[in-house]
Amino acid sequence: PNTILGSQYSLPFSLAIALTTDIRDPAIFNESTLWDDEVRGLAEKVALVPFDMNDGPMADITIRSTAGETRLQATDWKGASSNPYTFDEMCDKFRTYAAGSLSRDRIEAVVKTVAALENETDSGVLGALMTPDA
Repeated sequence: PNTILGSQYSLPFSLAIALTTDIRDPAIFNESTLWDDEVRGLAEKVALVPFDMNDGPMADITIRSTAGETRLQATDWKGASSNPYTFDEMCDKFRTYAAGSLSRDRIEAVVKTVAALENETDSGVLGALMTPDA
């Protein structure tokens, strides 16, 4: 990829980042990692092989290194339909991703508003809360 957005949509690049950094950090997709030689080198070694979608959501991963070969199957990852996020887990994820744009108080106000969204009569309240802090 040649852009940060492109790196986020590149499975080989995302896998390389996951192998070299903490992929849970939303800020890890940045100019530094985009042009990191180690990440780019690993991404170039990733081979994607299509599989039959009728087999259900699955990732079959084989890692070959000087230490040998490891094979993994991911069929029940967090966020898959068979293993959905709970509301609290989604709130924690939102807190992580919003931390760079919103104050802690604003983040908690968003969480509280979303938790009671069925009682909210003005959708503008949530939009105003989501406006980045100055």
